[in-house]
Amino acid sequence: MTEHVDVAGMLDAVGPRLRALRTRRDFTLTELSARTGISVSTLSRLESGERRASLDLLADRDGLRRRT
Repeated sequence: MTEHVDVAGMLDAVGPRLRALRTRRDFTLTELSARTGISVSTLSRLESGERRASLDLLADRDGLRRRT
């Protein structure tokens, strides 16, 4: 039995989740850009929905992940 995973839906949710995490952690777009290597412009467009996230863009980007 195969489970259907709504990858498109998950990728569409990246922008709002990204903004929520960034603001909750009190990061500016510039700070997040420095931590992730994703340009300020791209981050801004992701958050506003002007750009849709891709798996390639998100791969190995862990600037918001908490480190223990």
